[in-house]
Amino acid sequence: MLRCILVLVFLFVVYVTSAQVNLKDKKDGKFTLLKVGKLQNSLEDENIKYLSNGVIFKIDNMEIHADSAVIMVNDNRFEAFGKVNFYKNGKINFSSDRAYYRSEARHIMLMDNISSYDKDGTISKIMVPIIEFDIN
Repeated sequence: MLRCILVLVFLFVVYVTSAQVNLKDKKDGKFTLLKVGKLQNSLEDENIKYLSNGVIFKIDNMEIHADSAVIMVNDNRFEAFGKVNFYKNGKINFSSDRAYYRSEARHIMLMDNISSYDKDGTISKIMVPIIEFDIN
């Protein structure tokens, strides 16, 4: 019985902690965490959150879907890993294997296996290791 209560308390703490990661989605570039499969706090730094099992971020009218990510909460930045897809207005625009976002600069960097998608969904492989752009 005590074990069951401890498990419920642990699940509640994980739920409350995940709600605290949400940042306001304003034109200042801050992001909102829409979905996370699993959230784990760093043992070394309470500012760092490890996300896995499917993650969705929202920045203005763009969504970023990734397999996993690391959020630096105090700095309003994240790095996404795995298959990272960028959707704008509901349509995929880019994909990559890694992405890095800095809120204060409203700056995104796509890295590794970058592809772009036209309005019909046709994929074009981009033959550069990094693409950087500002969200303004």
